[in-house]
Amino acid sequence: MALLISTWAWAAEGPTPLARSYVQKIKNSSHALVEFNNAVDSSQQDTIYLFVQGIEIGNGEQWAAAFDVAIRRKASFYFHKIYNRKSLKRNVSLIKKSIREVQRRHPNQKIEILAYSAGGAATLVAWRDLESKRSNYHDIHLTTIASPLSGYGAPIIAVPFVSLFFGAYNGKLARGVADELRGQQLSLCRHFVNMDCRLDRHSCPRRGTSNTQLLPEMPCGTDNITEFYNETHESIIARAAEMLVQ
Repeated sequence: MALLISTWAWAAEGPTPLARSYVQKIKNSSHALVEFNNAVDSSQQDTIYLFVQGIEIGNGEQWAAAFDVAIRRKASFYFHKIYNRKSLKRNVSLIKKSIREVQRRHPNQKIEILAYSAGGAATLVAWRDLESKRSNYHDIHLTTIASPLSGYGAPIIAVPFVSLFFGAYNGKLARGVADELRGQQLSLCRHFVNMDCRLDRHSCPRRGTSNTQLLPEMPCGTDNITEFYNETHESIIARAAEMLVQ
C-alpha cells in the first residue's frame, strides 16, 4: 500500500475570479458535461482531464481551487455533473456517456479522470461496466478521491427518507456501492484515501462502522491506494489536481 503524507493547503488568498467563474458556468449549464479549454489548443496536449462532481457542488470553493491548478498549468479539462434526483443507474449511464464523448473528441490523447467523493463511487461502477471493453479505453485512467464506497453509514430504514428529501442518488449513496463492486478487480485505476476522521468525517475509514471509503477488497487493488493524513474532504480535490494535472 502506497503512503503519502500530504502538506497541501489552499492558497491564503483563495481561488481566482476566473476559477470561480468556471464554477458558475457549471451551475448554469444544462448539460452533464462542461468543457474548459483555458484558451489553449487541446489537440497539442498529451492529456485531457475529466473531473467528476461529488454529491453537490455547493459554493464550489474546493472545485475553484482545483481549477486554478489547471489554469496555471494551461490544461484543458471537462467537468461532469452529478444529478442528485436521478438514480445511481442513470448517473452511471451519464458518466459513461461523458467518458465516451471526451474520448471521441480526443482520440489520440490520454484521459485522466479525477472522480471526487460520491462521484468517485458512481464512476467506479461505470468503470466496472467498461472493464470488458478495456481495449477501447487503454489510454484512460481513473482516480477516485475521498469516495465513500461503503456509504455514509445510514441505517437501511432511513434510505427511503433520504431518497425522498435529498434525491435517489443520495439515498443510494447513504448505503454505498459495495454490492455493485463486490469481487471486482478493476484495472487502470487507483484510490486516494483520506485517513484522518477528524479532518474528513464524510469518507474516512472508520474502523468497525459502515461509514468508510474502504471496502474489504478495494476494486483497484490494495497496491493502488494512496493515503492522505492532512487533508480535509474539501481540500483533497485541489491536492489531487496538484499531483495529477500536468
